Amino acid sequence: MAHHGPDGRSADGQLRWGGYPALERLPEADRTVWLRDFRRTYLERDLADLGRVADLDQFALAQSLLAARTGQLLSYSEVARELGVAVNTVKRYVRFLEVSYQAVLLQPLLPTTIARLVKSPKIYWTDVGLARLLAERPSLSDGAMFETAVLTELLRCERRGTPLNK
Repeated sequence: MAHHGPDGRSADGQLRWGGYPALERLPEADRTVWLRDFRRTYLERDLADLGRVADLDQFALAQSLLAARTGQLLSYSEVARELGVAVNTVKRYVRFLEVSYQAVLLQPLLPTTIARLVKSPKIYWTDVGLARLLAERPSLSDGAMFETAVLTELLRCERRGTPLNK
């Protein structure tokens, strides 16, 4: 039996495909195509509106590497090493992803400002379906993807002004 959330969406569907409303109307066979087209549009059009990216292929790779890290501590230097770019380039890419609501950084809750500044944030993709596509992680039993789906739902409730304890 499928579990459904307060908005009627199935939990399994949410975990597999994310929350883009356009996907709900599509047959499952067309959903991956839609997500790929969405990504291509983001890279070709939306990213150009955010700022100058000299190498779209490199940014696309960074997008996939960062999606694969959803729910994990973000090490800018590790991603920079994998991409072969400067840390500041990765920071700029992450900022583009934040501004375009592709990803969010969750800062640690620590008692002092200094401790918070030293500790790495966790990165979360804002749509688990897109994160799964980019990270090429098909499993629905992935703990980081589940954590991402939960955070995504909490963010959605916050944006709608829905109390979380209702």
